Amino acid sequence: HAARWIPRAFDMYCNLDEVIKICLLVEDEASDTDDENAEDEKARAAHRKVLQKVGPEAIKRHQRVFEYLKEYAPYLVGLLQKKSEREKFNSLLNDMQQAISRTRSDDASHLKPVIGSYAAPQPDKKVIDPPINPKASKDRLGFNHPELTKLLCPVRQLRTLLEDPKIMSGSIQVTAHKWPAFLYSGDIPGQDFNPEQIQEGFLRGFLVELVRRHIFTSPSSALCTGDGGSMRNTRATNAKIHGMTQVDTHHLAYAAVQVSH
Repeated sequence: HAARWIPRAFDMYCNLDEVIKICLLVEDEASDTDDENAEDEKARAAHRKVLQKVGPEAIKRHQRVFEYLKEYAPYLVGLLQKKSEREKFNSLLNDMQQAISRTRSDDASHLKPVIGSYAAPQPDKKVIDPPINPKASKDRLGFNHPELTKLLCPVRQLRTLLEDPKIMSGSIQVTAHKWPAFLYSGDIPGQDFNPEQIQEGFLRGFLVELVRRHIFTSPSSALCTGDGGSMRNTRATNAKIHGMTQVDTHHLAYAAVQVSH
């Protein structure tokens, strides 16, 4: 469970080996003393160079993961402190790294059959038209579907699309650098987008929220929109297992990436 939570809550492409190495260097820097010899100073200079290359934001992200490991994977951290257990440590680290990679693909696979149901603001009341069959040919999905086109359209071009739906036939270029409308709030996501305030409504799109519920709470809660998506669940959810008491940008960003896939 610990490894599977890391990409969902901290870093989708986390490299545990790098996390541990960087955090150990940071701890070493924090224990800097005045009575060190020239060789120690040379080593510390090399460490500082590595940390400067990594950058402060990445270091903070690595530290959050490392602190999480200390709490939820203490056995791994314990092995790290024992040179005689290096083989066990490397084996467990490898297993956890593989679990991180599988989590991304597993979540995407579980979403695939139901993602079409989440393409409507209130899927428990009304589905999109025409309905989406997950087994249907791809030539009826994506930009070939009138409602999905509105979700996938770059948000800055959405108003143009709503005025002339035929404009997506090639007139609007879609790239990874152009944020799709589904990231924004609104029954038609992005319809109130303000280019002067691009953070307003960002990651508040209903599709992101429904997928977030699907992953972190349960698929049934995603379809129970009438009461805010809350419902009794007899099984422990991902959120409960890992003490998630509130939604933050990491959770929303993970859901948004899964929507894109």
